[in-house]
Amino acid sequence: MQAAPWRLFNLLAGPVAGCLVALFLPSSVGDPGAEEFIVSSAVQSTVACAVWMAWWWLSEPVPLPVTSLIPAVMFPLLGVGNIETTLAPYADPLLFLFLGGFMLAAAIEKWGLHRRFAFSLLRLSGGQTHRLVLALMVATAFISCWLSNTATAVLMFPVALSLARHESADESLRRCLVLGVAYAATIGGIGTLIGTPPNIYVSSFLHSQYHYTLDFWSWTALGMPIVVVMLPFTFWLLTRVFFPLRSGRLTLEGVMAGDVHWRWTLLTPQARVTLAVFLLAVLAWMSRALLVKLEVLGYQPLAALSDAAIALMAAVALYLFPITRGQAPALEWEDTQRLPWGTLLLFGGGLSLAAAIDVNGVDSLLGAVLTGMPQYPRPVVIAAIAATVIFVSEVASNIATAAALTPLLAAAAPALGLTPVEVAIVAGLSASSAYMMPVGTAPNALAYGSGYIKTRDMAGVGVLMNLLSVLLITIIAARLVPVIL
Repeated sequence: MQAAPWRLFNLLAGPVAGCLVALFLPSSVGDPGAEEFIVSSAVQSTVACAVWMAWWWLSEPVPLPVTSLIPAVMFPLLGVGNIETTLAPYADPLLFLFLGGFMLAAAIEKWGLHRRFAFSLLRLSGGQTHRLVLALMVATAFISCWLSNTATAVLMFPVALSLARHESADESLRRCLVLGVAYAATIGGIGTLIGTPPNIYVSSFLHSQYHYTLDFWSWTALGMPIVVVMLPFTFWLLTRVFFPLRSGRLTLEGVMAGDVHWRWTLLTPQARVTLAVFLLAVLAWMSRALLVKLEVLGYQPLAALSDAAIALMAAVALYLFPITRGQAPALEWEDTQRLPWGTLLLFGGGLSLAAAIDVNGVDSLLGAVLTGMPQYPRPVVIAAIAATVIFVSEVASNIATAAALTPLLAAAAPALGLTPVEVAIVAGLSASSAYMMPVGTAPNALAYGSGYIKTRDMAGVGVLMNLLSVLLITIIAARLVPVIL
């Protein structure tokens, strides 16, 4: 929670800034006649709420989900939209994809599958320091593809800290282990649609506002190249440039002796069910394009199958199996009470704001304001957008950054020489690419809180990672997005 004076300042500054921006909007923009855009009261109210929400999202005087309820309260009162249309985005179908992912992650955590996988990779490293760090980073990144980066970091830091406290670990190894987990958790989340909240938000935004479906496979084809490049680059930066590791070996048997999670032979029936459901869900997500075309006796029973439906089917299966006398199912309702339900509200608020921006013509207003600006090459514009979003994400949460900036950037896309789909994807990828500051991501904060990392250590490595992220996102948006989408 912020100090009282700053919290009071931000509480008041949000609505005041919104009102001031709305009041100073011109009555019309563009040339009189066909090209003139009239600024209505609905446009002014939408802009005021957008600025208000952006300020609160970025400064966090109240929890992010609370800010996301502003449309539900203010839009009907200000005439921006009626209560039915305002609340409809809070139940967007793709939000249920994330809900299903939350439940699948809860079962994975409950039965320790993440730790078994991590310990298996650590064991394969043989305890050699370079291989140990690489194995831990690969394990963390893989898990983060399916769990949120925050959950992954929370689950994997005990493994890293147990290794860092080993009597043979020196200062460089400790820093590599701790920062390796933090960065790998962030990098892995970019790889899949359910890996981190901005990915789902962008997909939901494009579906609701532009009727464009960015499915699981399409996002993986865009995000996984970043993972494949960033992970070894980060490993090289940590172990060769900033914190060079001396040749050595840790005795992993001592670290693992008190933890049974690395022994796959001890899997319970519930853990086996969780593993099977997880693998089937991943297979279904990756092959959905084929499944929807499957014909049985002239019918296509899976024609309406969606990524969200796959996630919900997986979640329901966890509550049903195993069906064995005396055995509880893999997941019970009590296990889901700690899920980040507020994140779903945050998605809904962002989508509701985006819908109002579209319906009331705020996107047209922004386009009219930007008309006539100099045209720069596409790669330059993409790099500027990526750098801006990454910088904002260094001081605000990634989902708040995505929710605040994506609708505005998408509205400005035509004037910038890009499509809204391209801009939204750039914003989503960039929002999860902050590596410099302890407050940039939850994994960074956990790494800093370990006591092994100083701010200058994180900033030194992070600035190079941010620059590479801008380059990779620019290449993907300029070259790969037109091919895949």
